[in-house]
Amino acid sequence: MWIYFTATSLSIMITWLAVKAHNDNRIANYNKNVISSVFAVMSCLPLLIVMAFRKGVGTDYWSYQIWFSSSNRGDLEIGFKTLNIILNFVFGDPQSIYIVCAVIICGFYFYMIYKESVSPMYSVLLFVISKDYFIAMNGMRQYVAGTIALMAFPYFKKRDWKKSLLIIFIASLFHKSAFIFVLLYIIIDIDINPAWAVGIFAGLVLFSNTIKSVVFPILIKIGFYSKYFSETSHYNNSEGEFNWHTILIFMCFFILIAYEYKKAKANQNLKLVYSAVLISLFIASTGSILPLNAHRLTWYMNSVLVLYIPEVTRSLSNKRLRMIVDTMIIFAFTMTTLIDILNGNQGVLPYKAFWD
Repeated sequence: MWIYFTATSLSIMITWLAVKAHNDNRIANYNKNVISSVFAVMSCLPLLIVMAFRKGVGTDYWSYQIWFSSSNRGDLEIGFKTLNIILNFVFGDPQSIYIVCAVIICGFYFYMIYKESVSPMYSVLLFVISKDYFIAMNGMRQYVAGTIALMAFPYFKKRDWKKSLLIIFIASLFHKSAFIFVLLYIIIDIDINPAWAVGIFAGLVLFSNTIKSVVFPILIKIGFYSKYFSETSHYNNSEGEFNWHTILIFMCFFILIAYEYKKAKANQNLKLVYSAVLISLFIASTGSILPLNAHRLTWYMNSVLVLYIPEVTRSLSNKRLRMIVDTMIIFAFTMTTLIDILNGNQGVLPYKAFWD
């Protein structure tokens, strides 16, 4: 556990140096940009190295090694399949896939943190305590896709649909579920009143089994879903399969953004957070309608929180309230992630490097 604490602390400390150098008016602009850029790259390295040089760490670790070595890769998207083939040809060592994926995930994530976050140090902390960092050690394909899709956020806000869809398409070559970002692009431009949203979520939860009895027979006849549902053997029970942890976390952020709804309507970053929260709550609320692990789609929305929650809390005019909210967010995320990790759900303990 100490290796994660140390890597996170080092990343946050070096991020502070990068921000400090960038804001230091005593340094000439050229030198300031060079120094801050060097620190920015260095700030990524502690977490990147821990992710890249692990061995047997993460619940899906060995699956990626099998995919790397196997000639039968028909179940992989073309982008990830091609990446495996190239790395197998160039290096012939499965460790290369973990290293390259770590570079992509941490590299793109940190780049967007510096580009989009009003508080990079806060966002780096959220990257870890929101569990995104640890989940990325398991769902590497999904997080490679997700971090590529992050690059589309600036174009979402500009309503540049061509560049947005192009980036989402590239991301989907590594995991087809990245198409969920198209929904995020659409919703950000729709005014959905919080009161209406609450009513929809409540209705989905209360009448989920009734909705399921209508929707499920239709979905099960659709090619891809037919196979997916048949593999989820315990899906056909009569009880809801709700991810209450996801509902609780995103409902808290829904309340926070609804409190500042007027400001959110006038701020593209806050609208992006509100849209991501709505999507996550919709997915989590349809727990007994969608496949059992459909909540994995909400992982994509975590990145929106990591990048823009610092701006959401900063929008609170009351400084004391802002401090309380920030403290509660950090405490809640840290505790839930610690409990999850210590229970072995992510398979990241004990940590072992590949040279051990």
